[in-house]
Amino acid sequence: HSAETDVNATWEVFLAQINKYSSLGNTVESVLKVIGEEQIVDFARRMVMENGREVFNFGKHKGKLVEDVLRNEPSYYDWMMKNDFALHTKQKLTEIFNRTMLKTKNQS
Repeated sequence: HSAETDVNATWEVFLAQINKYSSLGNTVESVLKVIGEEQIVDFARRMVMENGREVFNFGKHKGKLVEDVLRNEPSYYDWMMKNDFALHTKQKLTEIFNRTMLKTKNQS
């Protein structure tokens, strides 16, 4: 079978669950809040939210604040952008990078 078949089946199960359990809400975010799973930042889960802040969820910086890593090792941003990470991961990383650099510039 194909990945498309898997995605469609997963979507149908998700819709059935939110219809059956209306208290879950009707978005992925609302379901994640109910089931208590860590908040995701990017779909590939390379970054997650801990205590309201983004942290890396893989590699040598796992568990470290993304903002701290980007501020102290900006080459890590370049490495991630040049390598085979999902587009959504790169978009979210760029948002955090821009926010971090703006904050750093304003503190100077």
